[in-house]
Amino acid sequence: MNNIRKYKKESFLYLTLVTVFLLALTVVFWNRLFTNPSLLYWTLGIISFLFIYELATIILVNKQSKTTRPQQLVTLYMILKGAKIFLFLGVLIIYMLVVKEEAKRLILVAVALYFIYLLLDTLFLSWVEKGIKIQKSKDK
Repeated sequence: MNNIRKYKKESFLYLTLVTVFLLALTVVFWNRLFTNPSLLYWTLGIISFLFIYELATIILVNKQSKTTRPQQLVTLYMILKGAKIFLFLGVLIIYMLVVKEEAKRLILVAVALYFIYLLLDTLFLSWVEKGIKIQKSKDK
């Protein structure tokens, strides 16, 4: 499973670069995206939430790769992704109940951010599966 550890480092690098880029874009263009300054804080909060969740997923999958079978690893990964969507929707519902201002705009931005991080998820999962296949071929 050394390959998965290698992919963990690459995933962390891509995750950090994408997050820094998104934070920079949000801060630079926040006055064009939002008329209410509180929406900037919600957007930064969503980016932070997605970053922390993705980082925790990468670390947990890496730790579990040492002790579990490949099928359990993919199952764990998919459970984490299911939990992520429910937590993400919870954050959006809380926003809609609390703030209610420019909800459509923030939801569109949040969904776009979710799909950007989903792309990183897919990339990491493909690397994990690739590492499992390489490990199986080495074992034979």
